[in-house]
Amino acid sequence: MKDAPASFTARRLPGLPALGWCATVQRGARKPEVVLGDLVETSPDTFFEGVWDAPYRDHGFLESLTVMGSGGRVEDGVARFCSPTHTLDNLYCLRTTDAVLVANSLPLLLACARDAPDPRYRHYRSDIAALWRGGVPASPCVLPTARHQSVLVYAATDLVVGNDLSVDPVVKAQPPIPDDYAAYHQLLAGTVDRIVDNGVDALRRTPLHPVTTLSSGYDTTVCAVLGAPAGVTDAVTLHHDRFDDGGEEVAAALGLRVELIERDAWKQAEAPIEIDFMASNGGPVAITLAAIEGRWRAPMVLLGSLGDQVLDLGQRLMGDAQSIPDGMSLSPYGLHDFRLRAGMTFVHVPAIGAVHAAAIDRISRSEEMQPWRIGGGYDRPVPRRIVEDAGIPRSAFAVRKRASSTVSHNQALRPPARTDFNEYWRSLLRSLPLTTRWRYRWDANVVTPIARATRITLFRLQWGRFRWRATRRNLGRWYYFRSLPSAYQFHWAVQRLTDQFAAGLDGEHTNGD
Repeated sequence: MKDAPASFTARRLPGLPALGWCATVQRGARKPEVVLGDLVETSPDTFFEGVWDAPYRDHGFLESLTVMGSGGRVEDGVARFCSPTHTLDNLYCLRTTDAVLVANSLPLLLACARDAPDPRYRHYRSDIAALWRGGVPASPCVLPTARHQSVLVYAATDLVVGNDLSVDPVVKAQPPIPDDYAAYHQLLAGTVDRIVDNGVDALRRTPLHPVTTLSSGYDTTVCAVLGAPAGVTDAVTLHHDRFDDGGEEVAAALGLRVELIERDAWKQAEAPIEIDFMASNGGPVAITLAAIEGRWRAPMVLLGSLGDQVLDLGQRLMGDAQSIPDGMSLSPYGLHDFRLRAGMTFVHVPAIGAVHAAAIDRISRSEEMQPWRIGGGYDRPVPRRIVEDAGIPRSAFAVRKRASSTVSHNQALRPPARTDFNEYWRSLLRSLPLTTRWRYRWDANVVTPIARATRITLFRLQWGRFRWRATRRNLGRWYYFRSLPSAYQFHWAVQRLTDQFAAGLDGEHTNGD
């Protein structure tokens, strides 16, 4: 490898996800070793995938207040690993007697550790969901493996690995609390501007191509409004015969080039892309974004993720330390492994400063924001003011809430993937002890159908009545995260990706920068 970094040994391997990395700090080794995907950036003492809100040339991602990506820095033999400042992507850590492994991908970590998901442990999905709901204080989440090891999962938390293989978590710095709309707007606009500059910097081995998603809703419209003055010129929007969710009027007002993508275009993909989304635990709700893959090399895509949780007065769910106590849908979580493989950097705009969700809510309800309140169940005065102040007419966006980009779990597995999962499920059952096998079959064939029917009945008969909300929520969580066989879709997807990456590691060769 030409110009090999001085503080760690790096190997770029073609069989790995383009933005994936896994670092191994070995006891007694002179340098940590990092395996990298092709689009991970490196310097003499750092490696990084993604963007942060400061100049790229300084490589100061560890000190930045907004980070959309992950990486590491090695100085004097001490490795510090950087997580995003949001909780939609995690760091994964595995400790052995002689080494510490840290990665931005669970399947890649397991492949490097020559390990796998534990087929007898059915609670992975609920464990990771509990981390998402609990926020930063819930770190680390502990996941058992097939070889009786433990993977520690950290959200919005940096890790410092010392020469003695100690692992110390470091809570990330956050931007100052905004006092009013002007301060919050400046936080959003200034951060987006610096992030775009960071991504397109010519000093990068692979400069990123800025793109914004765009629809007729609040969150992506805000992305477009903030992105356009920062240098974003391209937008992607969904098209479907049954509805129009395009936002073309907004694009025209901002001077953006719009590329329409068919909502169901992902179904034509030859690769089994469902696996990427299932392996990220959030599931395939946002699988429609897979149609963006291949349209630009190394795109940096502005998304409206977490807008529901941070900006909506009707359903604000974000609590302290980025916790989402009542959260159910993990749809943005499902993008993680897909974006790593496809080489996409996602900038979740509402996640900027989301740790201050309580202050943002106070701003939204303040007297100064009353002219932008419209009432009802789809009321987001901060986004509305941002968009209307940019000259977009009120009638052009957010007339009503849509779910045009979402795909249900039942619709997500195409026949080849469903066949593969069913074969995995049958094989797994055969590997289990007899009593466990009987219990799993009982759960899959009796308990799960009853739970499904009960959920549907409660939803139809008791919609909106307070006394049934907790029941529906708890039953929904059990059904979504623990019902069989769907709870094992996570195991299946992680195992398939782990096998792919292990094959890439076995056939490794060093490429030059």
